[in-house]
Amino acid sequence: SVSELLLKTWMNSDNVKSLNWVIESRSTKETIGTISLFNIDYTKRSCEVGYCLSRFYWNQGLMTECLKYILKFAFKKGIKLIEGRCHHDNVASIKVLTNNGFRFVEEFKIVMSKNNHEEIIYKYQLTYGEWKKCEV
Repeated sequence: SVSELLLKTWMNSDNVKSLNWVIESRSTKETIGTISLFNIDYTKRSCEVGYCLSRFYWNQGLMTECLKYILKFAFKKGIKLIEGRCHHDNVASIKVLTNNGFRFVEEFKIVMSKNNHEEIIYKYQLTYGEWKKCEV
């Protein structure tokens, strides 16, 4: 299966810099989002997480549930630090991160190339130790 292939790739290769999963609706099997681990650094044992979900499925706890599974996967494979970033006013994304134990680290600005507009981004982190204390 695809998930077995991803697991084998993770375990057998230091060349993989990202892993991507598709999120399906349980009832319709329709693709409703994605979740990824990227910028995987095997030396530092760190990575970033990113996700997106169809608007129709927002505010149902689905991404919180998906992230919980991905965190367990990453930490069990030896990752020690995971970062997540989101737009400062994306309350739902902030909630997904904090509901999974992430702590706010810093605020920074990026310039959007399409309109040269500055956007404020929040960075969150979760260490293996923090996750282990909260794991149910």
